[in-house]
Amino acid sequence: MSMYLVGDTIKRLRKKRSLTQDKLAGDALGREYLSKIENNKIAPSVKILVQLFERLGYDPNLYIEFFMDKESVKFQTAIDALSTFLREENLKEAKKIVEQLERNDRFMSDKFNRQCLLSRKAGLIIDDRDKIKETRKILLEAIKITIPKYEENKIKDYLLTKEDIYIINKLAILYDSEGRKEEHLKLLCGLKENFDSRYMDIGSKGRHYPMIVSNVARAFIALDRHKEAMAVCEEGIAFCIESGFMGMLPSFAINQAQCLCKFEDYDSCRELLMQAYYTSKLQGDNGMAETIKSYAQEDSRTAF
Repeated sequence: MSMYLVGDTIKRLRKKRSLTQDKLAGDALGREYLSKIENNKIAPSVKILVQLFERLGYDPNLYIEFFMDKESVKFQTAIDALSTFLREENLKEAKKIVEQLERNDRFMSDKFNRQCLLSRKAGLIIDDRDKIKETRKILLEAIKITIPKYEENKIKDYLLTKEDIYIINKLAILYDSEGRKEEHLKLLCGLKENFDSRYMDIGSKGRHYPMIVSNVARAFIALDRHKEAMAVCEEGIAFCIESGFMGMLPSFAINQAQCLCKFEDYDSCRELLMQAYYTSKLQGDNGMAETIKSYAQEDSRTAF
């Protein structure tokens, strides 16, 4: 795909989704700027293209490789490394990358780069209960880069990007850390409703939706709303089977098993845990398999 076709592609996909320029652009870009892109009067940055494709519900990886320049590759490599260090809880190395990127004027001149970095900075301190207020402030600053008038009760109506989803999920975690379980659930349900109500291609949806649904189920369980948790798990399992994104199946099985224990249906609980255990083994996730086995062994009625 040549650069001069970028605007045509964005316009075609927007019209396919029946979206106005105002709706797609949002306050972060503005209709006038989007119009210039669609009419091929300006060449948008890679970050802006990613935002647009994600808001349209398409996997940017299917398109973006055509537009990556050396500097963009360098920045993305740094962000990927930062995300990996955070997942591995290697906060020392993660902090080094944050500081390096903050000193890079070219990187920081792009507001979407700043949003990404802010959300990762929040990730450095999100587990520190003494810094919940600071973490929330950072995350709200980040989400308002793309959604300046962000309101929690309107989450289902936004065209969310991958970064928006990441930030809102982190905000939900803060509620859980504070013991504000109803607000935690409400925020997660808003995310789920967003996915349920708008178009996303299967690749984009598959990377996020199962995890969100699993989080919603756990939030229901934490509030002893087990019937609702079971129903949400069924939705998640159906999606995994239909889409081929099978990685979260063991998590749904564990969630359902917890509910079945509350219903004192120990035979079904044990059967589900066994299925989850062997599925994890087949997927090569030995850590998850051992977690399941340990959970089952806690009660002789569910042990296998």
